[in-house]
Amino acid sequence: MVGNKVPTFEYEMIRRRIMRDIQEVWYFITANMNELKSKPNTNPSAVSIIKKVLLLGFEYKRTLANNIEKLTEVDGFNDWRNNEITDLSNIVQTRLHYLQNPLNCENARKLVCTISYGCGFGCQMHHLISCMILAYGMQRTLLLESTGWQYHRGGWNQVFMPLSKNCTTISKGSIDNWPGTNNSKIIRIFPFTYILPRSQYLPLAVPEDLFVRLKTIHGNPTVWWIGQLLKYIWKPNNLTTNYINGKTKKLDMKSPIVGVHIRRTDKIINEAKYIAIEEYMKKVDEYYSLIEIKSNVTKRRVYIATDDFNVITEAKAKYPHYEIFYNENIPKIPETNPIHSNDNILDVILDIHVLVNSNFLVCTFSSNIGRLAYALKQINYVDASTKCVSLDGVYVYIQQNPNQCKTILNHKAQTTDEIDLVFGDIINITQYTLDGYSLGTNTCGFGCQMHHLISYMILAYGMQRTLILQSTGWQYHRSGWNDIFMPLSNHCTIINNVSVDEWPGTSDSKAINLPITTAIKPRSEYLPLAIPEDIANRLRTIHGNPSVWWIGQILKYIWRPQNLIKTYINEKMRELKIERPFVGIQIRRTDKLIREAKYHSIEEYMFKVDEYYNITEINNNITKRRVYIATDDINVIKEAKTNYSHYEILYNTNIPKVPKMDHFHSNDNLFDVILDIHILAYSNFLVCTFSSNMCRLVYELMQNDYVDASRMATSIDDVYYYHQQKNNKHRVILKHESQAPGEIDLLPGDIIHIYNNQWNGYSLGTNLRTNQKGLYPNFKVEMEPEIIKFPSYPDIENN
Repeated sequence: MVGNKVPTFEYEMIRRRIMRDIQEVWYFITANMNELKSKPNTNPSAVSIIKKVLLLGFEYKRTLANNIEKLTEVDGFNDWRNNEITDLSNIVQTRLHYLQNPLNCENARKLVCTISYGCGFGCQMHHLISCMILAYGMQRTLLLESTGWQYHRGGWNQVFMPLSKNCTTISKGSIDNWPGTNNSKIIRIFPFTYILPRSQYLPLAVPEDLFVRLKTIHGNPTVWWIGQLLKYIWKPNNLTTNYINGKTKKLDMKSPIVGVHIRRTDKIINEAKYIAIEEYMKKVDEYYSLIEIKSNVTKRRVYIATDDFNVITEAKAKYPHYEIFYNENIPKIPETNPIHSNDNILDVILDIHVLVNSNFLVCTFSSNIGRLAYALKQINYVDASTKCVSLDGVYVYIQQNPNQCKTILNHKAQTTDEIDLVFGDIINITQYTLDGYSLGTNTCGFGCQMHHLISYMILAYGMQRTLILQSTGWQYHRSGWNDIFMPLSNHCTIINNVSVDEWPGTSDSKAINLPITTAIKPRSEYLPLAIPEDIANRLRTIHGNPSVWWIGQILKYIWRPQNLIKTYINEKMRELKIERPFVGIQIRRTDKLIREAKYHSIEEYMFKVDEYYNITEINNNITKRRVYIATDDINVIKEAKTNYSHYEILYNTNIPKVPKMDHFHSNDNLFDVILDIHILAYSNFLVCTFSSNMCRLVYELMQNDYVDASRMATSIDDVYYYHQQKNNKHRVILKHESQAPGEIDLLPGDIIHIYNNQWNGYSLGTNLRTNQKGLYPNFKVEMEPEIIKFPSYPDIENN
C-alpha cells in the first residue's frame, strides 16, 4: 500500500500502456490466427490447434487484464485519482460558468453560434462544442441562436437548459463576421461544418495549463476535454429529464449492461461501410468474458440504439441468451433519418443517455452519435478512455488537427504494407484496424512540408485558384507561416462565409480543401514532374532540367523570408565568413539513414568535392578550398576537420554537441534549418543525397540564381524525383547497341523509364519501345519532361 501519496507521471503512463498492450497483443494474435484458420489449405489438425490457442490465449489475456485492474485497485492511488479528476473538472466548469454568466452582459464580449443548418443532431452538437471551445479560448460569452431549430422549433431551451442564466440575447451593437478582431464586440460564426479560418483552439487541442495533469490521469486528454465542454452544455431541462427517467424506469435495465449503437438507414451509404451485428456482439461477448472472471454475471444485457428495427429482430434471433433492450419507438419500417426529426428528438437523447450510462460502449466512430456518447461517457469516470470500442476508426473530430501518436520503439517494416518507425517519430493516425495495427502516415519534416506547399501552389496555378495557406499551430512556428516568410498574397489570405468542398471538388466549388498528405488522391495531371506546355519549348532550349526550373520558379514566389529571418541569415553568414567559391554539402545522420536512405561515408561526399575543385582550378586561381557542411551530427564536422585539413571547413555552430534525433526539425531551430538551406543554395556546387527532401529543395532553389544550374549539384544516392511524380524519363538522342550483358539497345527517339543513376556513366532503366530493362550510357540520352496544358493566363500578359 502506498497510502495517499501521489503517483509519478511515469507510473500512470506505464500502467495504462501495459493495459493497452495486452489488448493490442490479443488483437494481433486473434487476427492472424483467424486468417490462418480460414485459409483453404490449412489442414484440420492445424485448425484444431489454432482453436485451442485462441481459447487458452483468451484466458491468459483476461487474467492479465484483470491483474492490471487489481493493481489499480490496490496501489493506494485511487483517492488521488478521484480527487485529481474532480479538481480538473471543477476548474473547467468554474471557468465556463464565469464566462457564460458575466457580471455585466451588456459590456461582455460575445461569440454568436447558430446550430440550425443542414446536418444531423450529432453533427450539430459537435459544432456547438466547437463554438464553446472558441468562446473559452477567446474569453467571450457564447450566445446560441436556435429559434426554428429543426429538432425543436421552440429552440434549444425547450430541450436543454440555457447556456447562461443572465446573458442569452444579442445586445445592441455592430456584429462582425468570424474571425473578427480583438476589438470586435460581437463576432458571429456562420453555420458551416468548417469554421474558416481555422482556430488553433479547435480539437484535438487541449489547454496547455491542464495538459500535464490531464496526461497523467487520463488515457485520452482530448476526449476528456471535449467531455467537459459537453458537461456544461448537455443539461436536459425538466421536460427532457422526466421523459428520460420515465422511459428508463419502464425499460428496467440493470447493471452490468453494454450499450451498442448501430446506424443503418443512411450512414452505410454516404459515411461508413456496413458492419454486421456479429461484429458488434463479438466485442460485447469479449467484455462480458472479461468481467465474469471477477464478478457473478447472472444475465448478459445489451441496449441496442438503432434506427432499423430489423437489427433488434436479428439480435433476438441470434443471441437468445442475451437480454436485449431497445427504444420501443424505433419505426417498424426503416426510414432515412427517422429519429433525426422534431418529433423524435427526445428519443435521440434517450438513446444517447442510455449509451453513456452503460458499463461499456460498442459503436462506430464514423458516427457523430457514437463519438458524442464516448465523449459524454468521460464525465462519469476517472478515465473512461478504454470503456468503448469503435469498429471502424479512431476518434476523430471535424476539422481537427491531426490525430497523432509518438513512436516509443523502433520498427522495421516486415511487409510492403508496413512503414518504418524510429523512436520519436510522430504518426498521423487515420484508422484503427483492431488487429494489433493502426493505419497512419509518418509525418514529414520541413523539406517534405515545403514540397507539399509547392504541390499546392502548382495545383492553384493549374486550376486558376488563389492559394490560401492555413498555418496557425505549425510545428515549426506556432504563430504560422507569415512570421517566418512573406504572405502568399497581399490581400487574400482567409476564407470567409463560403462552403468548402473536399479535394478534388468541382469547377463550381467556391473553395476546395486540399488534403494534408504526401500523396494527393485523385492525382492531378498538373503535379510534378509536369511543366506548362506554353513555355515548354523555350524551357527545353535554355535549361538542362525544365521540371526542376519550373519547381524552382514556384519556390521563388513562396520562399521569401521575412526581414527578421533575412537579418539572422546575413549576420550568421558574416559570422561564419561565407564567401564564394565554396561547395555545399548536406549530410543527414540521426534519422534519415535509418528510415529513408542508406549510410554514406564522408569520403563519398568529399570525393565529389575534390572533383569539382580539380576542374574549377584549371581556369581559376583558388587559394583555399572551402566547404560548408550542413549536418545534424557534430561528429561529421570533427571527422571532416581531421581527414581534410587542407580544406576550410565551415558549418553552423548551433549543431548540438551530442547528436539528437530531428534536432533541426523543431520550433526552436527553424532559423537554423533556413540558414543551412540558404547557404547551400548560395554555394557554387552542391553535393547531397536526393533521397533527402532538404537536398532536393536546395537544388530547386539554386535554379533561381543561374541561367541553368541543372549541373551544379550531384547526388550520391538517387536521381532527382518528386513525391507522387510520374516516372522520370530519358529521351534517346544517339543510337546504342549493347556492348555487354545487362545493357539494352537504344534508337533515337526511344523513351526510357529511369530507375536510378549508377554514377559510372550509366543509368538503369526500361526502354518503353522494347520493354527491355537494363543499363545504357548517360551521354546518349537527355531528360524528357512531361508537358501538360496549363492555363497560359493571356489576360495578365495583355495587361
